Amino acid sequence: MARRSAGKRSPAEAPNDSVDDAWGPDDAPTRTKTRPRRPSRASGGRWWVWVGRFVLWTFLLVVIALGILSLVRDGFARPSVGGDSAEETAEAAFPEAAAGSFAMGFAQVYLNADDEDRAEALAAFVAEEHIDALSADGAALSGSNIQLSGVDAENDQHGVVTLAAVVNGEPMGLDVPIYADHDGESLVVSGPPALLAAPQLADLEEAEEVETDNAARDEIQDDVESFFDAYAGESDLLDRFIAPDAQVTPLPEDLMTFQRLDDLTVISDPSGEPDVRAALATVVWGVAADEQDAPAELTQSYRIEVVQDGSNWVIQDLRGAPQTFGR
Repeated sequence: MARRSAGKRSPAEAPNDSVDDAWGPDDAPTRTKTRPRRPSRASGGRWWVWVGRFVLWTFLLVVIALGILSLVRDGFARPSVGGDSAEETAEAAFPEAAAGSFAMGFAQVYLNADDEDRAEALAAFVAEEHIDALSADGAALSGSNIQLSGVDAENDQHGVVTLAAVVNGEPMGLDVPIYADHDGESLVVSGPPALLAAPQLADLEEAEEVETDNAARDEIQDDVESFFDAYAGESDLLDRFIAPDAQVTPLPEDLMTFQRLDDLTVISDPSGEPDVRAALATVVWGVAADEQDAPAELTQSYRIEVVQDGSNWVIQDLRGAPQTFGR
């Protein structure tokens, strides 16, 4: 009877041992362990990865596009050197008001200073090393009625101030170049000024024709005459001839007297509001004259707006008239 090997035990004798231990190292059968298959993560979640990539690339493209657009926009908005368009001038930070006042003070000295005092007076407006360039060399200059006509800003530091003045008895223009420092608080004349001819008279075109309302004129004429009479001499009665919310200040007393209403043109109202009318009034004032018993006559034109107040018409607005020549 064969004996059982001491190195082997039956499964019953070793219930807690692995089944493989019952076989020897040479006769154990070859087996492949099969693990339970888990669900693939990619099968249910890979599409979230692609969504995330799409959102990221979209965000990057939007940022790049906005950056390019900003560069292009800034490039177009930046004024070119020497540009003279109204848009470029408006963007310049040149101190126009201060430069205008500075140029007017300079012109007063430049046109009127004597040779003895000229250099000292000009030192307030021109750098010392450039004062000799503004010498008049004994030329007789005189300037009066100096007024600001305009400012042409080349950029935030350079500009030319245009003045109007009476120079040696003739109307003239004077261009003064001005330099402003970076903070705009200091100014200096940056070159010799230039005398220019005064603007020529324009050819006045015919006045635009307007449709008039003669019936309305007859209705409001008496009230308009009463208003102008009070406007010049009876200021305490003025309130009864103006609308409650009107801003009309009477003329200084004893300056002029109302003589007559030379013309009154009431403009037809296409808006359908018959209680509000616009009119052009030509008024003849009497002004005191030296050595004359009768006042001198002065003719002026006004644009008025009248509103109906019960049975009367009162003044709502008063200002100078636009073109009345040629009407």
